[in-house]
Order: sequence, then structure tokens, then C-alpha cells
Amino acid sequence: MLVAKLMRFSLYSQSALYNFPYSAKFYPADYLCYIILHKDTLGGIRMDEIDLKIVSTLQKDARISLKKLADICFISAPAVSTRLTHLRERGIITDYHTAINYKVLGFPIKAYVSLRLSPKDKDAFYPYIKSVGNVVSCDCVTGSYSQIIVCYFKSTKSLDNFINDIQRFGETKTQIVFSTSVDQRPLELNPGKNYF
Repeated sequence: MLVAKLMRFSLYSQSALYNFPYSAKFYPADYLCYIILHKDTLGGIRMDEIDLKIVSTLQKDARISLKKLADICFISAPAVSTRLTHLRERGIITDYHTAINYKVLGFPIKAYVSLRLSPKDKDAFYPYIKSVGNVVSCDCVTGSYSQIIVCYFKSTKSLDNFINDIQRFGETKTQIVFSTSVDQRPLELNPGKNYF
């Protein structure tokens, strides 16, 4: 019966997000409706509308209370807690961070340092770059320079000292940030937004 099937679909839409398709009692029609209900995926991971709202809200305010998050999502606080546990277990939420204004703390120089790292020097480079407190990120990338390092310094002299030190691993190219038109922000997870 159609009504019974729709009721069953509704139950699946709430609980099967984390369990589907473990039940052998699912019918092909159920599977089709499940795919329609959960067609929004990020990187191959199924995310329903409530999960997307939880993640989007936490990106903007990681200190939000469970009660307030529950009110935003129109579900109970225990339900939010359960979903947060699932999101962490699935590797979607990995950590919680605080945004810091480094300029106010006395580190006004932000720079991108590209490094042409030789493969034979990787074993020595990675522990070194992790030990430098001024470095906030280091990515291995394609192109003529294999590493892009984002770092903050109190002065250009300090930056120059860092560049001189790091050049033992290879040739560098440095870009100092003058201004920022789009500051570091959360990735927009709204399925209705335009993406490239």
C-alpha cells in the first residue's frame, strides 16, 4: 500500500542514514526512495539536511550550545549529540578551532612561501617544518614548487631568517600578503549554492 510504503520511507529517512543498507528487508522501491531522500552527498558521504545544518552552524560558531543547535535544527538536544558522535566517527568533524587575529598578537606579516623540495629531502623536511611555530600550514602541491607554506612573522627580518634557513631544502619563492579580500571562512555547504 502506498501510504504504508511512504511511512516506511519516512522512518528510513531518519534512521537509515547511518545503517543503510544493512537490513535485508529493503525493497528496490525503498532503495530508490532512499536515494532521492539522501541525494545530497559531499565527497561520496551521505549527508541529510539536518547533518548539513549542524556542520554549517558549527563552522560558524563551534562554541554553540547543544540546546541552541537543537533549536536551529528543530530536533532534541540528545538527537544532536547522537548526530555529532556519528559525524565525528565518520570523519566529517575532525576538530574544533578558534579563529585568532595574529596581527593583534604581534604577527602582522603573513606570507606564502613556495619551496621546490627534492624527494630525497622529504624525510628531513617534514619534521623540520612541523617544528617551526610560525608555520600554520604546509601543503604538498602540483607544479614547479612542491610545497606551499603559510606562515606569520613579527617582522620581515624574521621572515627573511626563516627563508634563509629553509633554502637548504631547495629553491624558494615568497609572497607577502598586503591585504585580504576574502578571509579564511567556512566552506559553504548549502546544496542550493553555486559551486565550481
